[in-house]
Amino acid sequence: MIYPEEFKQKVLEACNNNEFVKYLLESGDYRIGQALSESSVMHVTPETIINAYENSDFTELYREALKRKKFGILYLEWKDIKDKEKQTGMKK
Repeated sequence: MIYPEEFKQKVLEACNNNEFVKYLLESGDYRIGQALSESSVMHVTPETIINAYENSDFTELYREALKRKKFGILYLEWKDIKDKEKQTGMKK
């Protein structure tokens, strides 16, 4: 796949400029979609929720939810890029 520069920048920002993610983006690897999809799922342990409630501090849970939401939005953007590429028959 050929990823637009703007998309690559958003993904790298969300992934703290991870070198492997950068490689996947530069090489047009489809696995970036799977990584974004998996990253959008929030895994919260019961202990984390209990601690947040007992300490009346939901800041970390909120930040984590925002982060996961961002990955979900990026996954949908990736899916749109993939679908457009499929329609036009463009491949890297």
